[in-house]
Amino acid sequence: MDSQTPLEVILSYLPPRLRLPLERTRLQYDQRAQEITLRVNRPLCVYMQNRILFLSLSGVLEERMTQDSLIVTEQEVRDTLLKLCNYSVYARHDEMRYGYLTIREGIRVGLCGTAIHTDQSVKGLKDITTLSFRVPCEVKHCADDLLRMIDASRGVLICGPPCSGKTTLIRDMARQLSYQYRVTVTDERGELSASCGFQHGYDTGLADIYVRMPKSEAIINSVRSLSPDIIVCDELGDERDAHAIEYALRCGVSFIVTVHASCRDDLRIRPVTASLLSKGAFCYLVFLNGRSHPGQIVSIDEWRPEHA
Repeated sequence: MDSQTPLEVILSYLPPRLRLPLERTRLQYDQRAQEITLRVNRPLCVYMQNRILFLSLSGVLEERMTQDSLIVTEQEVRDTLLKLCNYSVYARHDEMRYGYLTIREGIRVGLCGTAIHTDQSVKGLKDITTLSFRVPCEVKHCADDLLRMIDASRGVLICGPPCSGKTTLIRDMARQLSYQYRVTVTDERGELSASCGFQHGYDTGLADIYVRMPKSEAIINSVRSLSPDIIVCDELGDERDAHAIEYALRCGVSFIVTVHASCRDDLRIRPVTASLLSKGAFCYLVFLNGRSHPGQIVSIDEWRPEHA
């Protein structure tokens, strides 16, 4: 893979009118940017831990939206989307219908637009109005404290809101644990490993990685062919994921999984997490702080099925 940073990769996809002023003002956001968002007929936004910066027509990043704010055009969003898809939107159709694209360096681009319905189900998106580039980061040893406090082989559920550092944390957990256990990573969106061909952009140690395969299928395949001790999954999804996890649990596999949740009540009201917790899938519930303090652990709770 090339030597570009994730931020440089993101900027390379933007049209010159947007890219050039962002390159000139990088010192304002270089180490702290979490997302860069383009919206049709709206100002370009740089989201940081507790701030939003707006790009102005004069090429300055400002803390307030003004009449001088640079407005992103429909054509600029369309051109950026085409470049993201390597000029073949059809080739990325299956991925786009889930509301995102993953590009080099494990960068996820969130999409908003109009749903395409077929046979009472959503088959894709059209008329894309929002492109939100998530800026990933690799922080080696960020899991050191957590791994000292828990036995990760007993099952861990990492909980937190968006941009709270869940993916970064479990990436480092997978890397470190892979030198003690047989670890499989289900990297459905390519964010955990930033894989390109035979190369992984991030250090995942000795972990075996399924890239761009649905989590449920990757879990089943892993159990049948790789004999893992621990499977690492980012963002627990629907009942298919839960059923696959339950199958693997019966085979003696432990899991490290992330989920969007801020407290125990959030986990109880979601059928998928409630079911897994009742079956003892996780011994530890780890809650992260949030966008303003990514990676910061608020609490580590031990869980027993009778708590469900």
